Amino acid sequence: MGKTGKTEQDERGLLPYPVIIAATKGDPEAMQIIIHHYDSYIS
Repeated sequence: MGKTGKTEQDERGLLPYPVIIAATKGDPEAMQIIIHHYDSYIS
């Protein structure tokens, strides 16, 4: 998944929809972005 603009979070703290879709399709980079985003909830 290429990096275009903000890939981790937008200004509202939400994950971009394309990142979520890519993660559901098994994209490892997108999965890392989601794991990093929710790390404080997981830990």
